[in-house]
Amino acid sequence: MFTPQPGDVRNQISPEGFGGSGCSFKMSQCSSNATNFDPRSYQTEVFQVAKLRNTIAVLDTGAGKTLIAVMLIKHISQNIKSTDENKLIIFLAPTVHLVNQQFEVIRDNTDLAVGEYYGTKGIDGWNSSCWEKEVEEHDVMVMTPQILLDSLRKAFFKMETVSLLVIDECHRASGSHPYVKIMKEFYHTSANKPKIFGMTASPVIGKAIASYYIILKCYMDFQPFPSVVSSTADCKVQISRLEIVLDSQIFAIKDRIELERCVPIARENCRFYDQAQFLNNDLKVMMEDLWSQFDTSLLRLQQSVECQYKDIDDTLGKLRKRLFNGYSKVLYCLDDLGLVCAYEAVKFCLENSPFAHQECEFSREGCFQYASFFNELMKLIGAYFNTDDTDFEDFGDDLSKEVELGYLSPKLNELIKIFKSFGIITAKVIDKFVKKVKFLSHFTVSYLTGSNTSSGSLAPKEQREILQLFSNGKLELVNFGGNLKQRNQLFDIIRSEYSMKNTAKRRELEAFNLETYRTPKTCAYYVDATGACVTTDSSVSLVHRYCEKLPSDKYFIPKPVFQFSNSGGQYECKLILPPTSPFQIIIGPPSTNSHLSRQLVCLEACKKLHELGALNDHLLPFSEEPPESNISSSWKNSPSGEGTTKRKELHGTVSIHALSGGWASSQNGATFHAYKFDFSSNTEEIYSGFVLLTGSKLDNDVGNIEKDLYLISKTVTSHVSSGGELYLNSEQMMQAKCFHELFFNGLFGKLFVGSEEAGTKREFLLQNQITELWNPLKMYLLLPLETLNSSSVACRINWRGVSSCVSVINFLKRKFSLSSENCPKQKLSNWSDSSDAERKTSSKVHFANCFLDVNDIKDVVVLAIHTGRFYSIVEIVKDSSAECPFSYDGEDVDSSSDYSSYIEYFNRKYGIVLKYPGQPLLRLKQSHNPHNLLVKFNGNASVLKNSQVHAYMPPEILEALTTLKCCESFSMERLELLGDSILKYAVSSHLFLRYPEKHEGQLSDWRSTLTSNSSLHRFGIECKLQGYIYDSAFEPRRWVAPGQYCIHPVPCGCGVDTFEVPLDKKFQTDNPKVKIGKFCDKGHRWMCSKTIPDCVEALIGAYYIGGGLTAALHVMQWLGTNVGHDSLFVHEAITRASLRSYFPKANNIQALELKLGYEFSTKGLLLEAMTHPSQQELEPGICYCYQRLEFLGDSVLGFLVTRHIYESYPNIDPGLLTSLRSEAVSNENFAQCCVRRNLHPHLQHCSGILQSQVTKFISSMTETTNSSKLRGKAPKALGDMVESIAGAMLIDTKLDIEKVWRIFEPLLSPIVTPENLELPALCKLHKLCDCLGYFIKELSTKEGELHHVELQLQLEDFLLVGRGTDRNKKRAKGAAAHYLLEGLENKGILYSKCISKRRKHEFNDVGISSSVDMRVDTLRNRMQKNGSDCTAESTDSFPVNDCSKKTYCISSTPPVIESIDIKKGGPRTSIYSICKKLQWPLPKFICKETKSSTPIEFGEGSGKRIGFNSFISNIILQIPNSGIIECTGDPKADKKSSFDSAATALLYELEQQQKIVIVKP
Repeated sequence: MFTPQPGDVRNQISPEGFGGSGCSFKMSQCSSNATNFDPRSYQTEVFQVAKLRNTIAVLDTGAGKTLIAVMLIKHISQNIKSTDENKLIIFLAPTVHLVNQQFEVIRDNTDLAVGEYYGTKGIDGWNSSCWEKEVEEHDVMVMTPQILLDSLRKAFFKMETVSLLVIDECHRASGSHPYVKIMKEFYHTSANKPKIFGMTASPVIGKAIASYYIILKCYMDFQPFPSVVSSTADCKVQISRLEIVLDSQIFAIKDRIELERCVPIARENCRFYDQAQFLNNDLKVMMEDLWSQFDTSLLRLQQSVECQYKDIDDTLGKLRKRLFNGYSKVLYCLDDLGLVCAYEAVKFCLENSPFAHQECEFSREGCFQYASFFNELMKLIGAYFNTDDTDFEDFGDDLSKEVELGYLSPKLNELIKIFKSFGIITAKVIDKFVKKVKFLSHFTVSYLTGSNTSSGSLAPKEQREILQLFSNGKLELVNFGGNLKQRNQLFDIIRSEYSMKNTAKRRELEAFNLETYRTPKTCAYYVDATGACVTTDSSVSLVHRYCEKLPSDKYFIPKPVFQFSNSGGQYECKLILPPTSPFQIIIGPPSTNSHLSRQLVCLEACKKLHELGALNDHLLPFSEEPPESNISSSWKNSPSGEGTTKRKELHGTVSIHALSGGWASSQNGATFHAYKFDFSSNTEEIYSGFVLLTGSKLDNDVGNIEKDLYLISKTVTSHVSSGGELYLNSEQMMQAKCFHELFFNGLFGKLFVGSEEAGTKREFLLQNQITELWNPLKMYLLLPLETLNSSSVACRINWRGVSSCVSVINFLKRKFSLSSENCPKQKLSNWSDSSDAERKTSSKVHFANCFLDVNDIKDVVVLAIHTGRFYSIVEIVKDSSAECPFSYDGEDVDSSSDYSSYIEYFNRKYGIVLKYPGQPLLRLKQSHNPHNLLVKFNGNASVLKNSQVHAYMPPEILEALTTLKCCESFSMERLELLGDSILKYAVSSHLFLRYPEKHEGQLSDWRSTLTSNSSLHRFGIECKLQGYIYDSAFEPRRWVAPGQYCIHPVPCGCGVDTFEVPLDKKFQTDNPKVKIGKFCDKGHRWMCSKTIPDCVEALIGAYYIGGGLTAALHVMQWLGTNVGHDSLFVHEAITRASLRSYFPKANNIQALELKLGYEFSTKGLLLEAMTHPSQQELEPGICYCYQRLEFLGDSVLGFLVTRHIYESYPNIDPGLLTSLRSEAVSNENFAQCCVRRNLHPHLQHCSGILQSQVTKFISSMTETTNSSKLRGKAPKALGDMVESIAGAMLIDTKLDIEKVWRIFEPLLSPIVTPENLELPALCKLHKLCDCLGYFIKELSTKEGELHHVELQLQLEDFLLVGRGTDRNKKRAKGAAAHYLLEGLENKGILYSKCISKRRKHEFNDVGISSSVDMRVDTLRNRMQKNGSDCTAESTDSFPVNDCSKKTYCISSTPPVIESIDIKKGGPRTSIYSICKKLQWPLPKFICKETKSSTPIEFGEGSGKRIGFNSFISNIILQIPNSGIIECTGDPKADKKSSFDSAATALLYELEQQQKIVIVKP
């Protein structure tokens, strides 16, 4: 036992390796933020020496070596900055926890940029760019030596770039440690060597340890104790070797007085014990018989005929070994510790039993027998106790009786007093036992034991936490384990401490000259391009790493196989690589021993792999980027996030070239391209035509089209045809521009600006010439045609109508110029141009600018001079005049109106005095609201009918004119899905043919890169597609024609003067509050980054529809993906496959061809398609497997099936199309196809696990044909085989994709349809709950390899629970959802019924999910009628999967919500959050609309609104087992506001009933 000296102050000193910094200095200065500290005198002494020479500092643990290193790092970093050198400081620590610790010390005590590096950070996968970034961003890099060694070997950086190399625990630099390899391979061969500073508590390999902290640390570092130094001579030899390797000189402190005050010292204390009196011979005989019985049973299982698969044999062999090890440990505990600890050891073995739910029947049986053995062993040992209580809680202070009975051994009795352990299980059972002894219960106890590979050992993090508690005094007793050799060495090491310390001290006094290191000659392979190297020492690990990166599955793990031959004392090694590597067999040169022969053959393999491109120039598996990725270099260092939904980007809008021009400023006339618009209908109604004049010619497919326009109750067909060229002189151009300015501003904008209310002068918009209304980027003319429905090709413009607009403009300009500010009120006689004689005619209707006959005014378009709006006349209102009582709608008169008549209304509001108030009123229809006539309203004409508003005005404030309007819209989601499959197919087939030496993993990585949203985003940006994308709804009010003034401007606040937005980080954001698609006046708008790759895929799909695969390939090449189908590569692929010998399997191949209905011209392709990679176990050196063809076939079937669904269902929405595709191309569906067509017997493999799963899946398919029982998971290899056959067929038919589909369509039938689409159980459950307004609560735990998932669904009066268990969490959730659906079906709640009912009803848009249109009490009654118990269901694999009922329990603490958010949607959001938290069904809203003939005021202050309709809503909430609450809101101007009002009332009602708490503001 080791006890600290009485003067030890553990709470004040934090030693190295135990959670502290290893820094010895005054505690008042030990601050995490300190960058300056006061070193002790011995630290300063070492620092001064280290500045002058390479030094190995020998200081006791806890003496503050790290702080000396920090001082040196500061000193060196200042020199680096002063010389402007781009050099690094590297700090090496041998373990991960030491790297963490030293990183924190350097970071907290310097102002340098410090980084930490170790294997678990994924550094093994870093490339050169990753390391370049790290080197650029950091001054000091703290890492394990293996990380540095690998980085130097891969030439990520060179030793010449290092200025200071700090080596912690440098005594490890012996043998084959990475410290030695770094120095040997790179330091001693470097022309510009860095400074070395080594740190150690013991300079020799024997580790002379001066404190119990280091003793514990050697356990935590999982390091065995090396041989012991027995003499001063040995010390000198080892120190000399260390100095030579590190090119440094030892330095030790001479005056240790100050040092010994700070460092604790351990002392040796020996204890003795008697021999055990209770021998347990009978028990041991029975235990051996029991073990022999179960071992024989496992051996018999292993030797069974069905088990002749290597993977099963290996699994059962490991299980037998594990059973023996566990049995041996129990025997050890029985002999050395007694019955109690043996019993605890059995319990420990049971707790750590291997996973019993294996995927193979033989593995499951083996695990079951393993657990059965220890269960029987527990019963056997338990029978030797005098009591049935095996918790052993009644042990007293005196344990002599327990020793006599054999419960405890004398050794354990003594160990209880001194707390020393002897092994892994011993440490754990003693830990448990100490906690059971009452007189020791006041101790806080833990244990340290095991290595990172031993069963039941503690993880390094847990061991560090225990040691931290121990060093801080919070843990009194630490029990650590070790074997006999370690214990003996432990005592010898302590005894050798004196000689090592003295030798190190005297070393400084002796005359000393450091010997030159002699670099041994080693075999190595160097890459000229980078300087990366692989040696015989590192070649084996590189080959293993390469194999680990090859494609694998659960049935086959690729690894190298070594075969040795010995001839005449010379060993020769043959290396066999997996079938997916570029070569399979290589034989190395002869050597003197097998170990060296293995290294040499691996070195040759590494060289060949690099030459073939399997290793890149840094000797890493795979190349980082596919050569087809033609991306601009400006994107190489672009920020991540492109192509994602999270990132938003600001982009401009590309103007339409054909609709732009500069002719507006021309003074000599211009020639236009004319396009005639005619309209026809099956009714007798006649529509006017018009002509579009553009400066550029349109494409033929654009300039000659037909399109249906959907009006309220009829369809009108529009015909667009080319009218040739048309010349307009300067006068005609002026008139056409005037027509545009008056017509479009009056129709969609406004003709008057300013108002008395705004305090600005009211003016005519066109009073002065406004050049800014004509933008060169939008320059075209829309003019009326003279002849209605003319079939003439010539475009005869209605210049009479155009001229009338010019006259109106002149009229308004003249009248407004005559108006005076001191005469604001004008009689209309001052406006009218008609004569007195004309006015006296009673059959005439007098307008502001003319008069018309009463029989000619229907459908005449008029302009209101007080508002500048256009209307069309519906009729003359009989028995009416401007003297009638005023009404907004002309029908219901409001007695509370502010105006007594129309005369008073126009006089007071607009300052207009009517001269003919006795004229009848005109009923007018507003015709200035644009609509999208390209969208069919599916018979819901009320949408437009309700939007028609009629106005009533006196005729003399109107002017007569004519009207037109326009709209547009589009969508790309279906094309996007098709384009995605085409892109994947084109890229896959290209990569497969172009790179025959690349395996499936590399091809998949490259395909993922080329088809990723990130790459497609870059391709789209390079081609400037972003400017052509419209991803927001069309805003009719924002549309402006040439010459039109925008009345809804959105000023540009982007800070960009140009229409195109530059590619810059400041125009990218992740802010979710940014509005998408909102255009500013310059066309800038924020766009979701993912929209661009979606558009790229849609573009590919569109080109395929228009021109087939050839057109799609051309557009892909234009985008930047250099993909194509070269017949030469197809011929080469067929030639390679034809060289394979298929004759031994000819019958098998022929039988498979008959089932497929296709005979292969190249049998080798089908042979490859039916060969699983595990077949290598039976056929070593086989050079093919189906993985590459599966990669190709996956894309082939994906494209063919997607195209089939796309063409078969042209009218289904994209969401359903995606679901159909996902189901049809799933591996599960292909596996079922494989079994249905009986293809699986032809799969060539050597995996017992695979065979067991295939058998189980076939059985589950048979069982689930006529039942709802969960089907077993399909083995992926079956689906892969179907895909690989498709890939082989494509090559064999020389890329005849149509022929492949003719063969595979019947094979895949029946292909899923919208009617028989079976959604996953979890998806169905979520859809059903959304429909019903229910919430699902998920509880998940993980025990070992199993995920346990519980889904809770709260109904009106009880809680339904579904449980699922699986190794895969997603499948566990699916199982739980399956049983919940079954439970709901038992209650009469059917998915199909609820979903179909939802589709039939139009639900209120409440902002949150609404419940189905069924009363909650009716639903509850139906549930009670069907019974309230749920039948428990289970599967053979997962007996815990079920669905059960639980009583609903209301939480005693009501939820607390913040003050109610009065913003729109706020109260509904609060209700949603409460229901989700408490699992209440969502409430139902019932809204009632009331119409009024007079304006109604809603709200107050800034929220005040006026309208003619009011909405009142009721809200109904069913609280489980509590009843129904119904509340009514206040009248509101719109439906959603009424929902919020009702929700607010409900919240206050819930508060009153004490079901929630609302925090007052």
